[in-house]
Amino acid sequence: MLTPIRIPRPPAAGAGNPVTEWRVLWQEPPYVEHFYGETGGSLPAPWTVTDVSAAGSPTTDYQENIGGDYILAMDATDEAQQLHVDWNDALMLGKWNVLDGLMAFSWQFSAYPDNADSGNWRVGHRMMVGIGSAYNANLDSIQRYCRLACDGDNDILIETDDNATVSSTDTGENWNRNAIYTLTIVLNPAETQVEYYLGKVEDPTIAPPSMLYLGAHTFAATFAYFQPMAAIQKASGGYQDSLTLETFSATMPAKYA
Repeated sequence: MLTPIRIPRPPAAGAGNPVTEWRVLWQEPPYVEHFYGETGGSLPAPWTVTDVSAAGSPTTDYQENIGGDYILAMDATDEAQQLHVDWNDALMLGKWNVLDGLMAFSWQFSAYPDNADSGNWRVGHRMMVGIGSAYNANLDSIQRYCRLACDGDNDILIETDDNATVSSTDTGENWNRNAIYTLTIVLNPAETQVEYYLGKVEDPTIAPPSMLYLGAHTFAATFAYFQPMAAIQKASGGYQDSLTLETFSATMPAKYA
């Protein structure tokens, strides 16, 4: 059954401006993961956590007491640590050069740099959420990706690699560790580009946030399958940064007209 899906349209004023127009398309019903689970439980397949930390015991667990989230948290060990969540390289989303139409992917999440550094991302500390191809412990060696990141400071970046061109843009937005963010990534085959949108709410009791257009990068039309990805890492130090995942959703084009 096809479902009407609302997908944002880039504003005429360009990057850095609120979204005022939407594309309403009849698409397949979206896939949604709410990360509901009991504390101490395991993620359902195909979701998996990869821990490539040099030492220590960083935390991965459901946050049952706050309504259903999944947290990735560094511990106080002064060593390199990295936690990564994906579909265990089950690349089931796509396919860019086969399906005709827009594809939209959304992460709702928050991230909390450690208090010991006034809540700022330190040099050597990094957070990212998005989609990509097969996992690599060197996050910059993943063959293809579309993602939002903070890397060594509070600047919010959009980063893209289509296996031909690497693009990185400082969006001009700064990270707020007390906010809940909604990142929407739209793959647009007709324009051979990927579009990035971001919503932010600092008080979850108020209405949903307006959506800001962060910009677009060129993306070659040879893109194949991919998976959701989220990661947090530090090079060293006893700082206990964390990344909390609330929902992931994927909307694919209709298979039949």
